[in-house]
Amino acid sequence: MKLCLVVAEETVDQAAETLGRYDKVVPIFEVRADFLADLGPDSAALLRSSTDRSLIFTARLPADGGRWTAGPAARRRAYERAVAAGFDYVDLEIGAFPDLDTGGRTRVIRSFHDMGGMPRNIREIFARACGNPGEIPKIAVTLNRPEDTVRFLEWNAELRASGPAPRVVTAMGRKGAFSRILGSRLGIEHTYVPVPGKLLLPGMVGLDAMTEGYGADRIGDRTEVYGLVEPSSTYVPPETTDPEEDRPGTDPGADAVRVPFVLDSEEECRALRDFFRIERFYSRNNRSS
Repeated sequence: MKLCLVVAEETVDQAAETLGRYDKVVPIFEVRADFLADLGPDSAALLRSSTDRSLIFTARLPADGGRWTAGPAARRRAYERAVAAGFDYVDLEIGAFPDLDTGGRTRVIRSFHDMGGMPRNIREIFARACGNPGEIPKIAVTLNRPEDTVRFLEWNAELRASGPAPRVVTAMGRKGAFSRILGSRLGIEHTYVPVPGKLLLPGMVGLDAMTEGYGADRIGDRTEVYGLVEPSSTYVPPETTDPEEDRPGTDPGADAVRVPFVLDSEEECRALRDFFRIERFYSRNNRSS
């Protein structure tokens, strides 16, 4: 799983500087054009020239957690310029600009965002996102309740059983951080991380924590997963112990990770344990994970 740094700056120059600053840190960037106050005809070309890393162009609408208000015609032109500039991907919602000419080089990420919850018809939504075999489906939902987590994992178990395929799946909200840290266990292409100091959404995990703390881009099938029960949890597994009694993952050679979870029911805990093969739960402390 790759880490994708979200570049949500106010000006094109600031965005270009951010691309250059983190060019050797992450393999892929998402440029949030809906944040750029000075987006112009030459902006996409300038941004493309700022890095040789993979670039995603996104002009997200308010309904999807974005800021784009300039209208559909200007939005389409912005995407066309990104394609012309050589962006590797453009992120478009289901049904948006189906006839956009990507020139055979730029790939479409066909996305769906639910900023409020975990929809009941998630399978139908995902099928629509997969409507074009040449596009990458992307689904972002919000986990508010234990049953949301359980249904999210049940659905992802079905996706995993169907075999490997390009896709991006992520969960937002205070319960969703695990989906970013353990994205490789979800079988996803990449996960989104914020520029340090610019947390955009609840559930996002900082770049330093993802790389140095959890080693999220290095987690594999053999990595041992240990759970840290967050203080905001209302359910604590009976066998939960203090992490000082047994601290997995502190040996530099050990392939293990401690992941924070917000638990609110026994069923939710069991679903997480089974899906991610969690070895043991520990109480959350203030140490770096």
